[in-house]
Amino acid sequence: MPLLNLRKQYGHLYKPSPRSLGFVDVPRFRFLMIDGRSDVRGIEFKEAIATLMALAYPVKFAAKKQLDLSYQVMPLEGVYKTFARPGDAVPVDLTELPWRLMSLLPQEVSGDLVDEVRDKVAAKKGLAGLSDIRVQTFTEGQCVQATHIGPYSQESRTIERMIAYADERGFDLVGDHHEIYLGDHERLAPEKLKTVLRYPVERRA
Repeated sequence: MPLLNLRKQYGHLYKPSPRSLGFVDVPRFRFLMIDGRSDVRGIEFKEAIATLMALAYPVKFAAKKQLDLSYQVMPLEGVYKTFARPGDAVPVDLTELPWRLMSLLPQEVSGDLVDEVRDKVAAKKGLAGLSDIRVQTFTEGQCVQATHIGPYSQESRTIERMIAYADERGFDLVGDHHEIYLGDHERLAPEKLKTVLRYPVERRA
């Protein structure tokens, strides 16, 4: 069976060149999603990531068996509501940060298949939060996007470049802070982490 290579198909969104910076048009995608509000450095956040992946991989295997559809599980994504404009000097409270974790889902995979797999995973593992994962579309439209290389704590430098790039072209950053994780943060050294950063933009009036 041919591989549905979403990373290649949407390479400008999910496999951009290192240190890339520019505008992108992000279409409507379907995701496995789970929402929460907690310390993003704490156990609840880490458990949510584990639960999301514990469903994403069995769904992939079920799609291959039942639909003859072969695809790669896409990178983990996080959308964060910071309650501050990008670049503001207001410190972000990481202890009570609203977040949404997502994994891109092929259009061919139905919500019914996800529910079927969820029931099987729940019977085997009984993971907390498994019932909170849903299938939902997410649309961003025109965005400014950059690849950040290095620790998450230094993302502000890349965000400043994104703000300047958009500002010079008459756009403002709006909406929530979106990250796509292009590596295993548990294994890679902080200076080698690659994270796609994305903000919706709108033309300044």
